[in-house]
Amino acid sequence: MAAASNSVRRLNEYHDFFELRSTINRRVVNLLTATRLYLDQTPQRLTDCATTPENARIEFKQRTHHHYDATFGYRFLEALRNHVQHCGLAVHRLSQSQKWVGEDETRVLELSIQPFTERQHLENNNFKKAILSEMPEQVALTLVIREYLQCIGDLHQLVRDHFSEKVKAARQTIEEHLCRYAEQNNGSVVGLTAFNTSPEGIQETIPILLDWDDVRLKLVARNSRMTSLGRHVVTGRAQ
Repeated sequence: MAAASNSVRRLNEYHDFFELRSTINRRVVNLLTATRLYLDQTPQRLTDCATTPENARIEFKQRTHHHYDATFGYRFLEALRNHVQHCGLAVHRLSQSQKWVGEDETRVLELSIQPFTERQHLENNNFKKAILSEMPEQVALTLVIREYLQCIGDLHQLVRDHFSEKVKAARQTIEEHLCRYAEQNNGSVVGLTAFNTSPEGIQETIPILLDWDDVRLKLVARNSRMTSLGRHVVTGRAQ
């Protein structure tokens, strides 16, 4: 998106790059914060909803350890999240590239903007030493973020697998009640409500519908398993 904007606006001034770097920094921090919240909260959700809660929690923990040990992008971004929340920035440099591809009238101008984290800005800021020792002089953030999201996607697929039986059974139960209600209400399911009364007499009403679970099914269909994401590149190159 930044490269496309640059092709139209020609971002060449210092303040242009400062603004762009600030925007990318915010988005990287948002991503790292969201994934940390996901990793912290998921074990509790597994306790609440998994078919075998203890096994699910153990497997989730083991899988996170596996990704940490096996994938530099996962290790690096976990350490970078701690850095940006306590010490500094994620993006230290932007690289802008422009090159002509093709020949004669078929030539097209390719533009790209790549954000980098530089080792020199992390060395004196309590950055995790073990990660720093394996880090090159600079890290292209788009590459490690793809690796990281592939790992998070694998973890989420594991969570879905542990939830699947319960959510399927819950949907079936609601469908059965909706069918029974519709039979007695001229085919309409509007107004079907469950009541929960506490010992103190406080009553809670809960509408019975499938709209929220329909949203879940759409998300499952849209967010499929992410494989080889680290080798995927989005481009606007003309074919």
